[in-house]
Amino acid sequence: MRDVLVAVVVLGLAWIQGVAAASPQEFDSADIRVSAPNTLPGMRRTFTRGRYELRDATVLDLIQAAWDVPTQNIDGGPAWLDTERFDVSASTRADASPDELKVMLRKLLADRFDLKLRSRSVAVFAYALTLGPRALFSRARGDDAPGCELKSSAQLPNPPGFTQPAVTLVCRNTSASAFARELPTLREASGYLFGYPVVDRTGLAGAWDFRLSWTSRNASHPDPLTVDGTTISDALDKQLGLSLAPTRIPDVVMTVERVSTPATQSLPRAPVRFESAEIHADEPHAQALACGHIAIEPGGRVLLDMTVRQMILETQGDLNSHRIGGETSTIDAPCWQIQAQAPLRDDAVRGRDGALWNGVDIDAMRSMLRALLAERFKLSAHTEDQLLDGFALLAANPVLRSAAASNRSGCGEGPGANGTQPEWQDPRLANPLASRLVTCRNVTLGQFVRQLNQLMPGLEGPMMDRTGMTGRFDIQINFSPDTTATRGRSGVIPFSQALKQQLGLQLQPARVPAPVLVIDHIAEEPTA
Repeated sequence: MRDVLVAVVVLGLAWIQGVAAASPQEFDSADIRVSAPNTLPGMRRTFTRGRYELRDATVLDLIQAAWDVPTQNIDGGPAWLDTERFDVSASTRADASPDELKVMLRKLLADRFDLKLRSRSVAVFAYALTLGPRALFSRARGDDAPGCELKSSAQLPNPPGFTQPAVTLVCRNTSASAFARELPTLREASGYLFGYPVVDRTGLAGAWDFRLSWTSRNASHPDPLTVDGTTISDALDKQLGLSLAPTRIPDVVMTVERVSTPATQSLPRAPVRFESAEIHADEPHAQALACGHIAIEPGGRVLLDMTVRQMILETQGDLNSHRIGGETSTIDAPCWQIQAQAPLRDDAVRGRDGALWNGVDIDAMRSMLRALLAERFKLSAHTEDQLLDGFALLAANPVLRSAAASNRSGCGEGPGANGTQPEWQDPRLANPLASRLVTCRNVTLGQFVRQLNQLMPGLEGPMMDRTGMTGRFDIQINFSPDTTATRGRSGVIPFSQALKQQLGLQLQPARVPAPVLVIDHIAEEPTA
């Protein structure tokens, strides 16, 4: 098996080098800037009319885009590879292929980031999609556009036999290999597959029409109703005649041997405002949707039904503090109805694609909403640290592994580099209800606590380190999302329990400093 893996990886690298040798291409021009602060950090990649853009990308993101290697399979290098973000805007031929764009991006990374990598072969965990005695679906008919669409129970009636709300994946004119690639990307399947790849070993050729219904289970926010439902494995077996089996597939780990910060421009983002905005107080009995609704329609029309508090939280995004203090007497009522027009790019496309919603950048929309609050509601605020009810992390009987000095410092969801070790077992596979897995390498306990506060483990308050322990550690913790309705169920591991049993640490209620958004002034009514 080892020889086969090495052969596959060597052939793959040889093919990559061959493409580079056959196509000595580089971008016609390329501009690299430091990314502006963003409420949605995460790389966005587009290629339109010869313009290749990668926004809010770490160097790890850029390596992943250039070599198609998961970021957890990239080790070595300085800590800033995980944290500093760049906007890359490059121009090339409008008909450049995806493989050619990868070659050009590798050349850019070598020239502008002075990047040098070394690779080695590994075998990683995956699922094999196999066919049983017979397929329970039919060959594609007609000329439907290939692809799959996920529909919730709100869009389709609940399938027969389902006692809990289901999701249904409707696929038309789709190959088995495309279906296998689609499954691990679905949030509604993440609590079953945990992002591990699915490889097609059905032997089915051609395109097919089928639908698959299962009980949704989101790894980060599992609905307590879905603990006992139709799993995705049962659905595959009974509805399609397919099955998932654990397997190992060849993969590559890339080590960063050399990298440096590129020469960049750091330009302030131009103020962004709605082109127009009408604001009215909602009639309580006329609301079709509960207060807190937001939608972006095709053409850049933004519709909001929100209180001022909800609008403030929307402008902060998902990664900032939701603690608000100061002048708050008027921010929870009434519910305001806003119809606004956002500027739209010429190449805007319909649908929701990560940070874009019907062609509108969600972070840009949040900047527009922030400007509207300042201009029309006269909002002024500042952020300061205040003592809040929270938790102190204490050392009870610590069981911590000293860090390897060569590891790059940082934390993230999932197994991290552990997943590339052949003897490692993912604890979530044995207990899916403990669906959160946080892996940190070469961190102090202070860094560990700060990362946990950002990753929102579901605690009712912020944490701070009071262990008194020095040094750096490699830490992994596995726990259940804090869903009150599932507490007490077999298999549920509260975060505090995981800390004590897995790391020998404990939480104690305490007053701890944490950032608070303090409102200095807010108008009761918006200006006309």
